[in-house]
Amino acid sequence: MDADDNRTLSFEELPVETQDALAELWLPGVSAEEQLEVLREVTASHPNFLPAQLNLAVALADQGEIAAAEAHYRRLRDEYPEEAGATAGLSTVLAQQDRLEEAEPLAREALARGYTWPPCHEVIAQALAARGERNAAAAEYLLAYELAPHGWDNLEHYCALTDRPYTPPTEEVPASIDRNQLADLLEFIDTTAHTPDAEGEMPGCEHTLRFSRQWAEAQGVDVIALYQFLNGHGGFCDCEVCFNVANLLDEHDPG
Repeated sequence: MDADDNRTLSFEELPVETQDALAELWLPGVSAEEQLEVLREVTASHPNFLPAQLNLAVALADQGEIAAAEAHYRRLRDEYPEEAGATAGLSTVLAQQDRLEEAEPLAREALARGYTWPPCHEVIAQALAARGERNAAAAEYLLAYELAPHGWDNLEHYCALTDRPYTPPTEEVPASIDRNQLADLLEFIDTTAHTPDAEGEMPGCEHTLRFSRQWAEAQGVDVIALYQFLNGHGGFCDCEVCFNVANLLDEHDPG
């Protein structure tokens, strides 16, 4: 293998037509089969573009081709040992096969290498729960949820393991704050998101509920109940709280 054979490509180095094909890959109406076909074509033409390689493994697993996904991740781990995403992905397909003893160390390795990915926490949570370590498993599920609140099933797993009541956002969720508290929460999110940090940067949303959690902890509001209430009204991150949950102030008292 030449010295540059495993040099990874950036998106900008791809041909324009390939960039366009990838940009359209996740648009509504594109079937899973079409996604898989495009990813196979892109990885065949540009094997050093790792995002497509990793997405190909995900697509294979989603299509039920678990053995092929596992083989693909293992090959990527061998060819690109510095790519923690391959390690993380391999842990998930092993977990899908109930090979949790193999999956858990890989998930922990990926996280230790800085690959912050909710499915890694889910794998660890599954392994801990299988060993009867309920509290530790619950903590991992909560981490996974807080990293990506649209994955509300992780919050449900947390509640089940901690014997907390849980209502999915597809049902009518009990209110956990009143109108005044909601108004205060919205003001807190807006102010915090637009206050420069130590480096002079605006914190922004980050697609999490971190500002909502900060507010709840400061106000003594039950964070888990708040998460469920916000999710139930379309608030799966701080900006969605401001866009969606804020509508309650125009409609009626959330309590």
